[in-house]
Amino acid sequence: MTTTTLSGLAADTWVALGVSLAYLLLVGPVLAACLYVVWKAGPDAGERAAEDVARFIELREHAHAELTATGSLNRFIELKDEARARLWPSPSERRRAEQVRLAHEPRGDSRREPESRAA
Repeated sequence: MTTTTLSGLAADTWVALGVSLAYLLLVGPVLAACLYVVWKAGPDAGERAAEDVARFIELREHAHAELTATGSLNRFIELKDEARARLWPSPSERRRAEQVRLAHEPRGDSRREPESRAA
């Protein structure tokens, strides 16, 4: 082999190593963030989801029984919608619940007005 061939192989090797390193530097943090999100969800998140589905099935079966007993399709639809709303609230309902929760949390805010004192 000649010197130019060896230097060409060395340059190709460095390019391949550089591209690999850049790929790892880009993909590594993304993978770490995904794993963190999964870990942050907690080990019982899957169990809660399974319980929610089981509860929805139970409520749906109750709605089917109501439909068979009364023959009222409107009542069946109401019961199914109620079951959906109980288990899977809409984004606006989740936002409203979060606002209510935050409003009731005690704050460490020093700007709050002191409670009125009895004179």
